[in-house]
Amino acid sequence: MNENREPHKQDDIFKPEEQDAQADHSNCNNSRLEGANIGNLAPRAKGNNLISASTIIDSTFIGTQNNYQQAPPTPPKGTPSNLPYSGVPEAHFVGRNDTLAELHKQLQQNNQLAICAVSGMGGIGKTELAVQYAIRHQDEYPGGLCWLPCRETNLLGTKIVNFALSIITKPIPHELKDLQEQINHCWNHWPEGTVLVIYDDVIDYAALAPYLPPRNKTQFKVLMTSRQKPGANYQRINLDVLDVEAALKLLRSLVGNERINAELEQAEGLCEWLGRLPLALELVGRYLAGDQELTIEKVQKRLESKSLAAKALILKNQGDTTAQLGVAAAFELSWEQLSEQAKELGCRLSLFAPAPIQWSLVEQCVIKTGNTEAWEDEQEELCELRNQELIEQNLLQISEHHEYRLHPLIREFFKAKHSEIENIDECKRDLCRVMVLIAKQVPEIIDLKLVSSLTFVVPHLVEVANNLLTWIENESLILPCQVLGKFYLSQSIYSEAENWYQKNRNIIFKQFDVNHLLTAIVQNDLADLYSLTGQYKKADEFYKKALNIKLEQLEDKHPDLANIYNNLGNLYVKINNYQEAQLLYQQALNIWSLEEQKNILNLATVYNNLALLDKTTENFNEARINHEKALELLEKQPVKDYNLLTQFQINLAEYYRTIGEFKKAQSIYEDAIKILVRQFGEKHYSSIAAFNNLALLYMDIGQYNDAEFLYQKALTLQKDVWGEKHCFLINTYTNLVTFYCEVGEYNKSDFYRERILELIELNLENNYLDIAKAYNNIAEYFSFKGDYEQADLYFNKALTILQKQEELNNNLLGTIYHNLGSLNYQEKKIKKAKNLFLKAKKFLQQSPEFGYITLMKLDNNLSLVYAEEENYKASLYFQKRALLMAENKLGKTHSTTLKFLLNLGCLYYKMKNFQAELIINKALSLIKINLGEKHPDMAINFYNLAVIFQSSGSYSQAITYYQKALEIAVHRLGEKHPHTTMIQNNYNTMLLELSEKETLKLLPEKKHKND
Repeated sequence: MNENREPHKQDDIFKPEEQDAQADHSNCNNSRLEGANIGNLAPRAKGNNLISASTIIDSTFIGTQNNYQQAPPTPPKGTPSNLPYSGVPEAHFVGRNDTLAELHKQLQQNNQLAICAVSGMGGIGKTELAVQYAIRHQDEYPGGLCWLPCRETNLLGTKIVNFALSIITKPIPHELKDLQEQINHCWNHWPEGTVLVIYDDVIDYAALAPYLPPRNKTQFKVLMTSRQKPGANYQRINLDVLDVEAALKLLRSLVGNERINAELEQAEGLCEWLGRLPLALELVGRYLAGDQELTIEKVQKRLESKSLAAKALILKNQGDTTAQLGVAAAFELSWEQLSEQAKELGCRLSLFAPAPIQWSLVEQCVIKTGNTEAWEDEQEELCELRNQELIEQNLLQISEHHEYRLHPLIREFFKAKHSEIENIDECKRDLCRVMVLIAKQVPEIIDLKLVSSLTFVVPHLVEVANNLLTWIENESLILPCQVLGKFYLSQSIYSEAENWYQKNRNIIFKQFDVNHLLTAIVQNDLADLYSLTGQYKKADEFYKKALNIKLEQLEDKHPDLANIYNNLGNLYVKINNYQEAQLLYQQALNIWSLEEQKNILNLATVYNNLALLDKTTENFNEARINHEKALELLEKQPVKDYNLLTQFQINLAEYYRTIGEFKKAQSIYEDAIKILVRQFGEKHYSSIAAFNNLALLYMDIGQYNDAEFLYQKALTLQKDVWGEKHCFLINTYTNLVTFYCEVGEYNKSDFYRERILELIELNLENNYLDIAKAYNNIAEYFSFKGDYEQADLYFNKALTILQKQEELNNNLLGTIYHNLGSLNYQEKKIKKAKNLFLKAKKFLQQSPEFGYITLMKLDNNLSLVYAEEENYKASLYFQKRALLMAENKLGKTHSTTLKFLLNLGCLYYKMKNFQAELIINKALSLIKINLGEKHPDMAINFYNLAVIFQSSGSYSQAITYYQKALEIAVHRLGEKHPHTTMIQNNYNTMLLELSEKETLKLLPEKKHKND
């Protein structure tokens, strides 16, 4: 057996033999898990949570001998280095001394980060120049020689971190999940000593920016190589072909002085014919060195007689055509040395993308036997062919990670040779077959681990999707683009996902009838994307197109219909069409229930979505039941789906938060979010939603620092994913406005309010519901500040937008009228407030989403209004009805129930009912248990009681509650917080209204002494 053969690794990639055990996801039967909708109507909005490297040396040289291979000298002891091996001895590296000196000079500036970019055409020797510079100056870079291949920019950050981990003494903190944060940590904690960082084969200078050392880190020296000229921001060296003297010197070093002197004129002509390109000179020089009887004149005649099939090697932006043809002709000489099997293998490899290739992929394409022993024999033969011909002649490169890659020029040359390979079409079908088998095994939800596994496959999948679809069977035609869409969707790269889904739609529509089932699938994929990105009209359009096709082609109870019903239900929840969403979820549930064992995950998903809908519409008992059903179904699975389980648990935590069971919610949230971030990353839409909702919980329990941190984190992540102008940011800005209001930082609150208004202007036509909610929340902000005129203005702006719509949203209209009524109540406009509350009730009762919590709040507020009018009979009726409903639906210790109980006690006090004090004390006692004695909400409760007793002339009790309120407010909120100043001002006003004698008499003894 060949000792160089790689072992057969079953876990390198999905294997063809696994296909029968894997689901074919081309039918998209899995139901979608929708990401959380962050924030709702009120400033303290409840969140909805519908889930629905290899190194390339561009002067690679081809030869038949090994005596030219040279490893870079061992770096000085302690100098970290990952420099690649150089195939060029120092004697062969000619004509570049001046360039090396200029390069070193440009890298010596010390006032800021030194960056020098070496640019030039392919084969000019840019990479070799960088390697030689690093070798010759390694003593001057004790901090390290870091080599970073850049063609796969998406892997660049990982390579930086991996190299740095062997150097830095301060480990990367566990909480730094974001790759950019890890990179910054590495730059900032690099050991002392000058460092040379080489970015080789840069494709896009702008894309490289996040991976550069900080500008102020002068210990780093940056060297780039690229075929593209850099911008004006970089020091630059444009590398040209060798001059005549250097070209001839290179040829002499390879062939020998005697042979060159004997045919000097022919040698000079050969150099010109090859365009004095280092790569071409090296190739031909080694060819001559391999045959001592061969004359230079004969070699040139052979080169001139060859057909230059590799026309793609001519770079359009270069005028020196001869040099390009010389490279292609030089490749012809190496091609002739290959066996027919090696030629076919080279052409097979050129079918892959210009990216690292895992050898297991090649094996799957070539080896088709099912017999294990025969498979291993063929594997050995394939490895021998690779090692003894392609690698030996430098036609194939291998990285330290055992990934393989063709030099781009050689790849193009092999592609031009396809016409000479008899079974090249079969080779194309083989690659497509392997890519389709991999695509079939990609699940609907792709976590970070799978993203990492797929990263090396994706470039080749892209190559197939762009250039080889002709060799894929019709029914599998949908898979390459679909999987690429899912791959980018899982990483929140939505524009790229949309590009692939749109491309897929165009392909399928061109190949199939408009009513073919595959056309329904591509429509559904686009609808899912548009629903996720807030493009609800488009989502509705594409879902309905997909549904109509499936209704026409499938039976009424087909499982594929249930999938679209569920996804369309998710969409209708987002646009507040709860009644229609309920019907769609029920239709999906009815179909999947027919074959429960086959649809456990789908049933769990629809129960989860029903639970979220029930929570939104305030049917909390039903919500709890459906949450339990969803989790119970997941537990039945023999193999647990922990990704799905985590998202369901987060939704359950949000349910507990909504009903006031904060400790349960916090425990579940904090554990589940850790898993969610580990599985999907922080930028996943579910993670961002969870950060927002956990921040709401922290506000509920008074952990303001934690809440602020999570809100800001969510905002930063949203900007990274969506950009700074997307309407999705409105909800997070609203949460921040509310947060900074509550903690009294009005400057910051004003700043985010302005951002909301800017986004409203940009998105006014896109989503009227979100805009109306945003205006409502701005109105609440002004109400909180006591600017009632501005609050009234924005409430009415929200109403105007809603009233212009063809179909009235009764739920939202009713809610805003209710909030406007509360504003008028605060302004003591009691009659107007009552009329607005009654109007709100009229709209809300017409809404299918009308729930008992809304009714309870209306009853409570009507009770307050009637109490102001001294209509105590009506006030008592509504207050008791609100309290009874809260006790029955929410429980006797729920925060809302206890607020209503406290209000009842205050009403009894106004009515001079003997039960008043007993009820007030009971309510306060239970509220303290729920919130703790020092919670900021307790200050508001005590303040409200103080006002009640003050208005009734019970000044002694009023003073007691004012002082309790002030003690908590000063301690928890600070002396300058608006709540604190409001309490203090009212307290001082009351004391001024009393005579000095009465005040001293009423104040406690301790107060006298302080005065």
